[in-house]
Amino acid sequence: MITFILGRYERQVHRILEITPGLLTWSLLLSPIWLGVLFPSAIVYLLTFLTVYWAYLAAKYSIGTVLGYFRYQSELKEDWRANVREMDFSQLPEKETLPESLEAVRHFLLIPAYNEPYGVLKESIDSIFGQTFPANQLFLVYTIEQKYSERVIADIYKAMEGREKELAALNIFVHPSGIPGEAVGAGAANRTWGAKHAVDELNKSGVLIKNYIFSTIDADHILHPQYLSRLTHLYLSTAKRNNHFYSTAVHLFDNNYWEVPAIMRIEATSITLGGLSDWIVSDMAIKDTFSAYSASLQTLIDADYWDVAIGIDDTVFYWRAFFVRNGDFKGIPHFIPYSADAVEGTTYWNSYKSLYRQLLRWGWGE
Repeated sequence: MITFILGRYERQVHRILEITPGLLTWSLLLSPIWLGVLFPSAIVYLLTFLTVYWAYLAAKYSIGTVLGYFRYQSELKEDWRANVREMDFSQLPEKETLPESLEAVRHFLLIPAYNEPYGVLKESIDSIFGQTFPANQLFLVYTIEQKYSERVIADIYKAMEGREKELAALNIFVHPSGIPGEAVGAGAANRTWGAKHAVDELNKSGVLIKNYIFSTIDADHILHPQYLSRLTHLYLSTAKRNNHFYSTAVHLFDNNYWEVPAIMRIEATSITLGGLSDWIVSDMAIKDTFSAYSASLQTLIDADYWDVAIGIDDTVFYWRAFFVRNGDFKGIPHFIPYSADAVEGTTYWNSYKSLYRQLLRWGWGE
């Protein structure tokens, strides 16, 4: 019966599911008005509950932020490259998914791009070559939207300054526009296009997929020098490594911090502190593959990449992996940061519009 209804009224069901989250949200926000008229005593209890609950959340996240900051400072002091070199592979868990050796480990680094300027691309590329983890073990994949691909590709090679020869490989793929079934302007479609083509190249070369740690970052992300070394240590030392995603708890949005309006700085700082606290004091973040995250490349393949038909991608990857791993899929954090751009528009008011669109996308992604 349910299958019949979904098949016959698929469009209507889809529309109802789209409307429901917004309807519930606005109903709650307007409840002091309509509930105050219909059931005055109920709104008193509701507001009392919300006041206590928000006070609890404020205390919890304040404690989490303090503890997270100390963890952040502690991890920054470690020499993670040295720690990785000292690892005894004979003592590491789950041999069937463990790379053959430290020298065999490869980082599959996927970076989607659209119309980022040369300066943004160069800062990100410089941070990749500035890693303490060897560049010759990095498999770098750029996947670029077709519209500005010629200029972006030229800027990537310019920013490389010939250093691409130091990498294990550099692959650049152009994602064609107008593919049937793909959401227009969706990062998921671009990521999927580049990742699938890169995996095809790896399969043709006959490499062992289990040697590859997959990560996706944005084209404006500047990685801390120890980012990949810390990720390597975390990945290798984790049991059931195919059943986890790996993420920094410290998402910094400070590349252009003092160039954006104050509201954007407040929002950027709130995201940083909220993410830092979440990983310390709650389990909410285990469902949040946000902005920059990693997993085994095998997990990406098994999850069938991203859903190209919808406009969001970060959280969708978590749920695809969650179901393909039969519900056994959790996040594990480290505390080595990356830096990204805060929301910035072409004008003051356009910045606010861009912020609204970003928050709208994130809201649908949660």
